[in-house]
This record gives sequence, C-alpha cells and structure tokens, in this order.
Amino acid sequence: MYKFNRGFSLLEVLVAFVILALILGVLMQIFSGGLRNASRVDEYQQAVLLGQSKLASVGIETPLKVSEGNGEFNAVYRWQISIRPYLVTPAPVSDQTGLPVPILPVSLLEVEIRVLWGGSDQPRSASLKTLRLVNGVAL
Repeated sequence: MYKFNRGFSLLEVLVAFVILALILGVLMQIFSGGLRNASRVDEYQQAVLLGQSKLASVGIETPLKVSEGNGEFNAVYRWQISIRPYLVTPAPVSDQTGLPVPILPVSLLEVEIRVLWGGSDQPRSASLKTLRLVNGVAL
C-alpha cells in the first residue's frame, strides 16, 4: 500500500514565495507613488500660500505700478512678478468722434506672480493672477 504524504512540496512553496514577492513589490510601488504624490501636493500648497501672500502685499508693501521683478521667499521657493495694464476688449467706440469711450474712470492692472521651485531636473511652478484698481485713467 502507498502512503500519501500530507504537506507541501518544495516546488509549491517556491511558487507561493514568488507570488508573494510579486504582490509585495507591486504594493510597495503603489505606496511609494502615493507618498511621492503627497510630497508634491505639499510643495504645491506651500507655493500657492507664498504666492497669495506676495499678491496680498502688492500695493501695500510695494508700489502698484507697471513693472516686473523677481526674488526669493527662501532657499527653495523663488518668485517672479509682472504688473501690466489690463485692457478690456473691445472698448465701446463713440459714433461722433470714433474714439474709445472710457467705461469707468479707473484703470485696471493685472498682477501675475509665478512661484518657482525644484531643481533643474524637475522644475515646478504655480501661477496666480489678480486684478487691481488704479484711480485715474492714465497709467
């Protein structure tokens, strides 16, 4: 009579370990990708907060005039600012003179700030824009 051995053969154990290793490898890639994305979101959120802070200071800490500039928040984040006239298109034209009719006795300036971070291998940026009122028509 034959006796049947109960248990797993060496081949079955090796196949089970290979399957387990493949599954663990895929799970580790998923988790590391999630951590990497969370880090990128944190960097972007920090850049937006710094950009909003700089936008809020325009016209208060720095004069509100047509200009461009740049600077650094810290060793990681840099900023570039551009202040330019905002033109409403198209302006209504007077039938009598053919000249544009001013809609309001104010001018608008478009303030754009770009926050830059990251190295030369993976540069990242966030851009924020707003409009500011300037009294008087002439800039």
